[in-house]
Amino acid sequence: MIKKLLFIIFYLAICPQTHGFELIAPGSQWRYYDREPALPKSWYLAEFDDSQWSMNRAQFGYGEEDENTVTNYGADKDNKYPVQYFRTRFVQLEAPIKSHLVLRLLVDDGARVYLNGVKIYQVNLSSAGGASQFATNSLIEHVWIEVPLENVNLIQGENTLAVSVHQLSPTSSDLSFDLALVNLSVSTDTPAN
Repeated sequence: MIKKLLFIIFYLAICPQTHGFELIAPGSQWRYYDREPALPKSWYLAEFDDSQWSMNRAQFGYGEEDENTVTNYGADKDNKYPVQYFRTRFVQLEAPIKSHLVLRLLVDDGARVYLNGVKIYQVNLSSAGGASQFATNSLIEHVWIEVPLENVNLIQGENTLAVSVHQLSPTSSDLSFDLALVNLSVSTDTPAN
């Protein structure tokens, strides 16, 4: 993973025809669902209607006192909701010849990320577990992880990113979520002189 990221950075430094731009910036606005009842299985699909969800800016969570938006964990502090859900949309103006994305994620404890209804990344979750599973491990709340993504389902026009954030246990004291997405696209256009 580190080798891929270093290669992308090196490639950007020596190739002027390559450019990168943020599709989603840290602290962006998201729709979020932090209550009961459980969501339908289609919650991460692009066509899912999230218009009744709350909306605010990241960082989301509770327990760290660094949140822009404090989310709800339920009525019982010793039996918190296992999962909170987040969705946002962004526009890709051009159809890139090759799409290379860099996902930057700040999460405590686990997450599953979907782009246009396709899972593109997960951390600290079992592949065999269900939608409301608890995380298998924890990350440091204040550390961003970076993941290069290649051959993803990025489309020209509106794209939908959906994320489920999973607690380690019902008694976990905190939850954190923020995300950035950078598009590193290779263009065949000759730069203007």
